[in-house]
Amino acid sequence: MLFNPVLVRLSKLSIALGVLLSSLALGLFITQSDGATTPGGAYATFSGPTGANPSWTSSVAIPGANGFPTASLATNSLTPSVPSGSSTWLSASTPFGGQFASSQGQPYFVFSPTTGQAPSTTTITFATPTPAAGWGFALGDVDAEKIQISATDVNGAAVAISALGFQSVFNFCDIATTKPSACSGVTAPFDTPTWDASSGWLTGGTLDSVGASGWFMPSAPIKTLTLIDANQSGVPSAQLWISSNLRTVAGNISEPPLAVSVTTTTPATTTTTEPPTTTSTSTTTTTTTEPTTTTVPMTAPAGNVPAVDVPVQITDLSGTVVDTTTTDANGNFAMTTIAPGKYLLSEEIPAGYSAPTGTYPLPIDVTTGDVTGISFTNVPKPTLAFSGANVAVLGGLGMMLILLGGLVLRLQLRQRRQI
Repeated sequence: MLFNPVLVRLSKLSIALGVLLSSLALGLFITQSDGATTPGGAYATFSGPTGANPSWTSSVAIPGANGFPTASLATNSLTPSVPSGSSTWLSASTPFGGQFASSQGQPYFVFSPTTGQAPSTTTITFATPTPAAGWGFALGDVDAEKIQISATDVNGAAVAISALGFQSVFNFCDIATTKPSACSGVTAPFDTPTWDASSGWLTGGTLDSVGASGWFMPSAPIKTLTLIDANQSGVPSAQLWISSNLRTVAGNISEPPLAVSVTTTTPATTTTTEPPTTTSTSTTTTTTTEPTTTTVPMTAPAGNVPAVDVPVQITDLSGTVVDTTTTDANGNFAMTTIAPGKYLLSEEIPAGYSAPTGTYPLPIDVTTGDVTGISFTNVPKPTLAFSGANVAVLGGLGMMLILLGGLVLRLQLRQRRQI
């Protein structure tokens, strides 16, 4: 005899239903839950280089762009430094500053050729690959040197030169607005370097000048960025800025009001009749009324209300928290300093509710722009008004169904052995 498919399905259904009912009896509930463009700018900070010529290290981070990967920097440049950005900076009127905001007051990294003015190598290694868009770097004072730019991906393969995202050359002194003090006395014609898209070299004009720059916005994830600084004349040095655009993740969370119950209690009362006296023949009577409690279930109002003070967080794909916030009085939330990239969004589900339809965490991709207009509606958990006795009965029924499913399967196995 072959397995009876009807009985097999019955056994599986019985077990599944039994587990569900038993879970309900124990109070076990499973909760689960669902984009636009606004650029901004945050600049990288560099730790003061440590080491000695010709071996130095530094660390790189963009604390104003939540989620942008940190990096380590290693160079054999002679005496690298990290100026404050008070006298040399990229105005918002420059192409790079227009994309990322002014770098005034922001630190930058200065490097140069190595011992004997031989070419130096500066390598920045990111903890995780950079986003595929929305960030960039600028090289300044590229005049008496030339700099070759190269990169590798997470697998160590070379990133195409075209994916380095060369944008343009410019001179940070060639602006009409207030100029950095480093530009004092610098007038037209303004020096600019040249870019060779076939070799990846940004080449200065040989003679020392001020402000000759080029900038890049990579279009592929980068794990390492390498700069080779080769001398053309004199004792040159170059500058490096790194910046990220900022993305916004915003939305609203609402929920239907939970049904509530109103409980009223009537206090105990005692009425006593006085015993007979010489002037009265009434009998003694004592009446006591026990306190009573009445609970009346109330119907929840129709419609939804804002979910207020609900914690919302964004994590990277490894689960590391990138940013957190809470909903306001209207249920709105916004995180406005997120680095471009891919993330996961979730909320801390309020008591009495389950997550919206779908699955938390919600994938969020802000690589190329903001994600706004997210809308969630939390779902009230199903509530069953069970008494303690009914819970026990429900749990017992669940266990009986599990046993029934097991017996059906056992019967099927026994029938098969008899074939």
